[in-house]
Amino acid sequence: MQFKDFEVQVLVDGAVLPEYDVQYDEDSKTATCWIPSKAGKPFSVVAKPLKRRNHPVCNHLYADGTCLDGYALPAGTTTKATWDSKRTSLTTVCPLLFADIELT
Repeated sequence: MQFKDFEVQVLVDGAVLPEYDVQYDEDSKTATCWIPSKAGKPFSVVAKPLKRRNHPVCNHLYADGTCLDGYALPAGTTTKATWDSKRTSLTTVCPLLFADIELT
């Protein structure tokens, strides 16, 4: 998915997942979509600026409405941010795993 000057991808087993119902909200500066998942499967998220900026940029990773992490990209860089886990304490991390979806 591309939003403004950023590209974000969700990967499983190194392959980029397809995105559905991509929506952009200029007011809140957010982009959302649906992706296929399989419960218990680990995944990673990669965010990359598509051009160099003259100021730092902060990315926040949300899943199901919960902020999992944030990452500050220094000015003038096109370095990618990759998330594959969430810190659960000062000494432990939990891998990002798809969960079961309860349908009503």
